[in-house]
Amino acid sequence: PVMEGTDQVSKYSQTTGGRYTRKFDKWSLASNIYFQTGKNKSDKEVSAWNFLFEASLKMGLTGGYEYLSGNSYDKTDKVYAFTPLYGTNHKFNGFMDYFYVGNHLNSVGLNDAYLKYAFTKKKFSLNADLHYFSSAGKINEDAGKYLGTEIDLTFGYKLHEIAMMSAGWSSMFAGESMELLKGGDKDASQFWAYVMLTVTPLFIK
Repeated sequence: PVMEGTDQVSKYSQTTGGRYTRKFDKWSLASNIYFQTGKNKSDKEVSAWNFLFEASLKMGLTGGYEYLSGNSYDKTDKVYAFTPLYGTNHKFNGFMDYFYVGNHLNSVGLNDAYLKYAFTKKKFSLNADLHYFSSAGKINEDAGKYLGTEIDLTFGYKLHEIAMMSAGWSSMFAGESMELLKGGDKDASQFWAYVMLTVTPLFIK
């Protein structure tokens, strides 16, 4: 609901779509497509898309592409920016959370082409993800769409039946257009790392 003068008026939008997955002997695939329509709180018509396609091999290699439509500086008749209504914090589009975490409303959208590798042997696990990001909409007349490339590495080691040591390192190699969206300096080092000990006591065995 939004206020129009002294009256409270409800604005409605709808998200429809679905997800499809299938497993084969040595590989699997997953895909989804969602469409948003209706009107936003400013009474502007919404027309936005989200599409994902992903293929995985049993050896641990996954490749995929996700598209989230976005607004363009030269196309303002409707809202074309897809909005994940409940957030996708830290699950999609890289562990550094540059996109769709708190500041994504009415933005230029995203193309996310990615390659992931997961390896597990006995007590040790390794995950390596590579993302290539570009905007779906036009930022301005002169700006390119390339936003940056991100690398995410995570490690795990089972110390005990109830204890797990994990660590991670991520880095973003930003393009010039990232400065237009996020500010800052694209040439500055952009990374984060962590080390974590998780203990889960067994009260009943």
